[in-house]
Amino acid sequence: MAEDDDIAIAVEPFDAPDGAGLRDELAAELERRYGRDSEPGEKPTAASVTRFVVARDGAGRAVGCGALRAIEPGVFEIKRMYVRDELRGRGVEGHRLLRARIEGTRPRLLGG
Repeated sequence: MAEDDDIAIAVEPFDAPDGAGLRDELAAELERRYGRDSEPGEKPTAASVTRFVVARDGAGRAVGCGALRAIEPGVFEIKRMYVRDELRGRGVEGHRLLRARIEGTRPRLLGG
């Protein structure tokens, strides 16, 4: 299991294979837990996502992801936040992925 310091988070294309695989894992988990994908509203797409980040362990394996989608000017929605079981509870999901998605959006939120 990777230590937190071994996790790198970077912006990647929403439709790249590793991100798609993580989103598929999330959909399967939601199906197991709730019997369906419980996400309300429009599903995120490459065209609608403003920022998509992937967390990778020290070996380069994709272990988590998250997205931001612009709803209207200055309003963003957090979408598709997911971390594989082995890294849950270690701050990857709640802190680092969220921070990585938000960093860099502030100038756009302020019109800069």
